Amino acid sequence: MRSRPTVLLALFVLAGVGEAPAQERIELKPRSYRRFELTLPAERFLPVGDGIPVPHAGGDRFAARLEGTALRLDADGDGTVETRIAGEEKAGVRTAFTRLTGTSPDGNPLRYAIRLRDVGAGWEWAASGAVTGKIGSTRISILDQNGNGRFSDVGEDAMIVGSGDVASFLSDVVSIGGVLHRLRVDRDGAAMEVTPYLGKAGRLDLTSGLDSMARLLSGVVRSTNGRWSFEVAREAAGLRVPVGVYVLESATLGRGADRVRVRPGRSRTFSVAADELTRVEWGSPVRAEFRYRRAGDRVEFHPEDVRYFGAAGEEYVDFRPFGGSPEFVVKEDGTGEEIEHAIFGGSCGEGFHPVAVRVPERRAIAVELRASTWAFGEVLGVAAPPEDEIE
Repeated sequence: MRSRPTVLLALFVLAGVGEAPAQERIELKPRSYRRFELTLPAERFLPVGDGIPVPHAGGDRFAARLEGTALRLDADGDGTVETRIAGEEKAGVRTAFTRLTGTSPDGNPLRYAIRLRDVGAGWEWAASGAVTGKIGSTRISILDQNGNGRFSDVGEDAMIVGSGDVASFLSDVVSIGGVLHRLRVDRDGAAMEVTPYLGKAGRLDLTSGLDSMARLLSGVVRSTNGRWSFEVAREAAGLRVPVGVYVLESATLGRGADRVRVRPGRSRTFSVAADELTRVEWGSPVRAEFRYRRAGDRVEFHPEDVRYFGAAGEEYVDFRPFGGSPEFVVKEDGTGEEIEHAIFGGSCGEGFHPVAVRVPERRAIAVELRASTWAFGEVLGVAAPPEDEIE
């Protein structure tokens, strides 16, 4: 009697030997965002020129031409530029939304939403839609971030896993509930194929190692091989990802209504090993690096010459608000005697303006920066070598 379960178990095991992993083909449906509020890892607007380069059955683009300040567009790909787009103007910027329709080169229905804007240098456009489907109960949204009309460009297009509004780069592996899936998307976005990911994996934690008075609202990482990208901010215990080397691509920190963006800057890479947790230490201490410009007895400080870097080399930009202006302390080199103090004009809300002080040309100087931020408290900085002259 004991042999039957053994035989059945043996048959079961043998039946699984050599079988291909389960594969599922999932239909994707177009979705438009008339009010676009998604955060993309590398958003770009492209010049309209002679058309929107989205391939369709009738050609390689939807033709366009100017009509005064308005735009004429062949929105259905029939060869006639019948759609007139004037846009709505606000604060000197005209914006519009429309959809391109037709048939894809692969013979599938095409429905592609776009945003248009004219900031004074001519009309430009970006995708304003996605194709969406579900892996189990988790929604996957894929966006043509690079604007070539395809949804299959790993490492260039964008994707959102779940119900959030922050996208990573399109990845050929997705992580859902601790399970990894390999993903392949049709170029026209008609469907995606999903199979189990069979490679080694570990966990990546970008949350607990952040040293800041703000919290992590979004965080996108990408592998150095360009194939994998993940939004990891919602995974306090670490997100399961393929073994590899990763770098921080973008992030947002917040406290109340205050925000600051993070970009790679000089970010160090971090490795994820099999079955291990990688905890990234970043944030404080934050240091400032800046340049000053000197010509004769005039020493100038410009807001664009100041940069802020965190413990892992990441760069912090667009503090909203910053708070008060950083203070520049001009000292005599060698003795440390304070000669002048300077702060930017303007305000953090309207933008800071350059400031200049007078220091006798014969005096050798060293300059320090002191600042206070809502996200990191006190920030100190020492100037890089000065510019040779003021442009």
